[in-house]
Amino acid sequence: MNKYGISVIVLICSIFCNSVVTAQNIFKEKFDNCRSMSFCLDCGETKATPSVELINYLHDKLPARLVNKATGVLHFQILIDTNGNPCVLSSEDKLDPVKLKYALKDIINEMPQWKPAIKKGKAENSSRILEITFNSGAINYKFLSLDLSKQTNRREVGEVKIDNTSYKYAAYDGAEKIEVFDKSNSAVPWDMSYEMCIDSSSAVWTCTGEGGIVKIDSAGKMSVYNSSNSPFTGRNGHTVTMSSCAVDKYNNKWFVAVNKVFRFNDTLWKVFDTTNAPIGKVGHLCVDNSNVIWVSSFYGLLKFKENSWSFISYDSLQITNDFITDLFADSKGRVWLSSQKGKAYMLQNGKLENFQSTNSPLKEFGIKTAHEDKDGNIWFILKSKDPKEHPGLLKLSNNGEWTELNTENSGLPGNNLWDFTFDSYNNLWVSVYKMGLAYFDGNKWSILTPENSKYPSAFSARIRFDKKGILWGATMAGIAKITFKTK
Repeated sequence: MNKYGISVIVLICSIFCNSVVTAQNIFKEKFDNCRSMSFCLDCGETKATPSVELINYLHDKLPARLVNKATGVLHFQILIDTNGNPCVLSSEDKLDPVKLKYALKDIINEMPQWKPAIKKGKAENSSRILEITFNSGAINYKFLSLDLSKQTNRREVGEVKIDNTSYKYAAYDGAEKIEVFDKSNSAVPWDMSYEMCIDSSSAVWTCTGEGGIVKIDSAGKMSVYNSSNSPFTGRNGHTVTMSSCAVDKYNNKWFVAVNKVFRFNDTLWKVFDTTNAPIGKVGHLCVDNSNVIWVSSFYGLLKFKENSWSFISYDSLQITNDFITDLFADSKGRVWLSSQKGKAYMLQNGKLENFQSTNSPLKEFGIKTAHEDKDGNIWFILKSKDPKEHPGLLKLSNNGEWTELNTENSGLPGNNLWDFTFDSYNNLWVSVYKMGLAYFDGNKWSILTPENSKYPSAFSARIRFDKKGILWGATMAGIAKITFKTK
């Protein structure tokens, strides 16, 4: 270690080898303030490095009172683009005081331009893992190097944490059976799952990162699609990571990865990229009630209608210095949009409504995800412009009334939510970060966690019901399947 506390150690890469991914977060706490782009992990003959002495810079920018009191260690995953602009993507820490982490994030995001990674003589978008240690007023740091050759699997059960301490939760007792499919007991190639969709035949499609896509049909037969049998090969032959999936009315499965859109009809794959469609850096997709496929991208919105692509620029929508990251289509023909800067929009009949000029709760928040219940009410997980804040749920009723649901006015166990869905009785199921699942029957809340049940993880990226009423979860420790007692 030199006088600035720099050293390089080996961190086993348990994410996605050296393939290029789209804003894949290595750590569980994610920040939404970075521009969406493809990047490689810890890559380059010359890796990205700060252009200033980092220890001196941190001492100059951090209040001395915070540094003197601080103890613990912090890990940041930092995205550095080809121009050298740094942006913190994700973090994990054992740090006291907690507010120091957010001060550090802002300080790093505002740093002078770094020297970007250089690969084959060209600047490359990349991410690096930075470890910062505080002890008795001293600051040390080191970059953790990714040893990609040792990657085999990764799982995260997690310690259960319930933020709403004013509510007493019973363990959910309506499950007949909880099954978990992971690498140890099935053909699942990777325990961490990030996306899930269920088709009209009740086949479950789960995106598992480097492991590819796992299909579980209605009879329980499992198939795996990866770079060996499907057209989604990334750099160095690795399987690209899917960031979104959806099913259209003809039961075609649609997937998004970096700069390609894939369609699968259970027999043939069709790939859409820059050679046959106006596709750039894409993010998420959805299907509206007219079977139009909508795809968000860095440059504008893409529409696939009647076998043809069209492009809607952000300039034509009067969205400036921003881009859409998430989108959702409801049964009324509306497409709900959320931007990288945490702004919400609604597109209907070609006209865009900007909620910044309204009095609705969406004036202050973006949308992380949205679903429609059995009565046609639209529910949203809200996304704050401040990554430290998690606003909870928002409901838009058919009569236009807005209702906020959070730990202060309900039994919601936490406000940091990953997904939600509704069962056939219109009861609410919520994936709560660092907890598991919460169930609300309209009167009381109960919870399903790794500590009170066989549910595998406190982290569920997606939860979905199939036509048989079985609840499926794409978790950080396998694919969960919950069958219920007869009511």
